[in-house]
Amino acid sequence: MACVRMNGAMSRRILLPLILCAAQVHGQEQFGIANSNWSGTDAVPLNPARLATQWPWLDINIAGANMFAWNNYVFLSKQHSLVGEIRNGMNGTNGDLSIGTDRSLRDKKLFSSIEFKGPAFAWSLGRTAIGLSMRSRSVTSAVGIPNSLAVFASEGLGYSPQHGIRYPESNFRLSCAAWTEFGGSIGRILVAQGNTLISGGVTAKYLMAHAGAALQVDEFDYEVLDTARIEVYNARAQYGFAMPGTNAGKGFGVDVGFEYQRTENEVDRYVPHSESTGCKPALYLWRFGVSVIDIGGMKFNDAVSGTLTNSTASIPDHVNMEMDGAEGIDSLFASDFTAYRSNKDLHIGLPTAVSIQYDRRITNSFFIGADLVQPMAGTQGTRLRRVATVAIVPRFETKRFEAALPIVLHEYRKPTVGLMLRLNNLILGTDNILPLIARPNVYSVDAYVRLKITLFRSPFCRGRKDTGATSKPGAASMPCAAPTDR
Repeated sequence: MACVRMNGAMSRRILLPLILCAAQVHGQEQFGIANSNWSGTDAVPLNPARLATQWPWLDINIAGANMFAWNNYVFLSKQHSLVGEIRNGMNGTNGDLSIGTDRSLRDKKLFSSIEFKGPAFAWSLGRTAIGLSMRSRSVTSAVGIPNSLAVFASEGLGYSPQHGIRYPESNFRLSCAAWTEFGGSIGRILVAQGNTLISGGVTAKYLMAHAGAALQVDEFDYEVLDTARIEVYNARAQYGFAMPGTNAGKGFGVDVGFEYQRTENEVDRYVPHSESTGCKPALYLWRFGVSVIDIGGMKFNDAVSGTLTNSTASIPDHVNMEMDGAEGIDSLFASDFTAYRSNKDLHIGLPTAVSIQYDRRITNSFFIGADLVQPMAGTQGTRLRRVATVAIVPRFETKRFEAALPIVLHEYRKPTVGLMLRLNNLILGTDNILPLIARPNVYSVDAYVRLKITLFRSPFCRGRKDTGATSKPGAASMPCAAPTDR
């Protein structure tokens, strides 16, 4: 590992490429709240089938935000916890933050996500539930980045230990995009028999794209000769840029999921939030869900893109290269690289993934969940890639209070421990709380917040005594919701 102080040009060289890519454009899954039985609108993005058996009658999201960043190259090192560093800064004491780089792995990865959640609701209508949502998202993913390029990105092309060395690199890509999506969801209980509840759900999304950029490199054989000269012996790559705009493109997306619940009591006549079931949710022993999320993509208008096929280039003075926006980058490729072809087509796929969720009830208030999110983006193309994640989430939940401690592995390495608190209609959480209270090297950061209005009981059940459990099957009382939805 290498470590340097976080000051001056070095800090800017490390952070600026990441900031610029993000500017051209969800922890990522918020596991602390996503598994909750009271999560409502926050359960739908991971599996829309959760709508059908949600425990709140109506969950309304007023506003919310998420931010997430993870990589396996750059880390923040410190002598104190972040809380301690902030306290020292407020007291006028100089902090001791430094940036380090981990060069032990050949291929580097970077993932970041910023999300602003607008108005949304999840509403139970008996065995069917519906939802609407609006959110703006910015996602960046970089995979397979060679160690040599990562070092040049952090140290600058003037890094002499790598001068005069030929690097035949291949198969890496970078994609980033920003968009606003408008989603409509529906969930339905498909089977309610014996101790079995099976539900399904789907979310359809219209995407209004704001900006995007993508680079796919199949081969890049290069050498930095000295502080000024670069020789490219062979390059096969595709790239594209779409400058920011309110409506820079459009697209469509779909989430689909199913869930199985093994219930404590028989549920032959179970209708959520109805008097016939005692106005209480069906308690489960365990539940298992599977979903495919973020299927689809966007097409950008007026994009600048091109292809390099077995191209070579000789750049005598990279220090004085001038690039003025996307058109300037395109002109640079056209003038300096052979076998170059320009076009106006740019498609960027959503970060598609398969998600598996398991949750077990230990007591009426204590649960342990387990989640797997596996990206489906291949090594080719311009699809955004989600971070591969495994999580174990113990939690204590009641109607108006909840606490969870998610243990999360990103890309199956370097586990983090988080904390989520739900205080009635306010949710605060992170999947990585250790940097706030301890002094580990920090490779990731995330946080999320929600402000909601939650109606726990339907109008048909208001004033009814809270029995604490569902009524037994075959109860004589009639359901209060419309019989056509049974």
